[in-house]
Amino acid sequence: MKTKILIATTTILLLGSCSERPFVPNYEIIAQFSEKEITKEQEELCIDVLQKRFSAYKLRNEITFKGNEISIKLMDLKRNIDAEGIKKLITTKGKLSFLQTYKNTEIGDSIFIKSNALDTKLSPLVNYIYPHFDSTENWIPSSIVGKVKTIDTAFVNQYIKQPQFIDILPKKLRLKWSKYPTSATKYGDLMVDLHLVKLTNALLDNSQIKSIKNTSDLLKKNPMITISFTKLGKENWAKITELSSKENSDIALTIDNYVFSASPSGRKMSENKMQITGGIFNQENGGSIAYNIVTLIKSGIMPISLSIKYFKTTINE
Repeated sequence: MKTKILIATTTILLLGSCSERPFVPNYEIIAQFSEKEITKEQEELCIDVLQKRFSAYKLRNEITFKGNEISIKLMDLKRNIDAEGIKKLITTKGKLSFLQTYKNTEIGDSIFIKSNALDTKLSPLVNYIYPHFDSTENWIPSSIVGKVKTIDTAFVNQYIKQPQFIDILPKKLRLKWSKYPTSATKYGDLMVDLHLVKLTNALLDNSQIKSIKNTSDLLKKNPMITISFTKLGKENWAKITELSSKENSDIALTIDNYVFSASPSGRKMSENKMQITGGIFNQENGGSIAYNIVTLIKSGIMPISLSIKYFKTTINE
């Protein structure tokens, strides 16, 4: 009889110790969307996408719609992500595209020469963009026209949006930033790349991704992303790589308006999957960047555009 009582008591204690902690949020966020009206379907999809993203980082959450705002409360026990990372999870739509690019060796000189001749009140562009040159001041062939200190990106954005600057560019050219810093000056200033991306319909997008996952380079053990395509995706991947190999131009992987990677294809690839490694993944936080990309793509595209209105945390970053 005593044995049975002891067993019962132990069971109760175990159950009590496994109960879930009360939900006490340490992040309180209000995000707003610019759309005048959204459907119930869009609202439900938005919640589903956000919950998938939060779940990937073990963030318990409560999400509530009110008017054109969303109240988001998060409880972070694992500390797998910081405040800036959480903001990106909320504000990134997650639209993936594989786009073709121009070569800096073909149009880089023209961009700087023509921009220097413009009659503008702003400082010359060359004062803020470091051309993507080697030690002999020749172009390093790629889609990168130059590197810019992160503190100067606001000025460069202002400059390249001028109508007179846009007029000197090829009609299908769009300048797009790399999402993450890729280098630094000798004084430690972080720098991002400015890519020459072609404004064309993306042959490959989210709908043609069958699966995406984090893997690693077997030789160097560096972070890597493996993407498997649908049948249509496989066909379009072959078309993109064939064109890249013929033109010796980069293929830019973009999410929303930012470039996450850009590299040439040496041949037409007819496989149903591709792998991305090197570049930003070789940085100290490369594994986190790869995980973030996979999370954004796997969770789906946000049906509305969100911006942060209010952000409060009790966590010391």
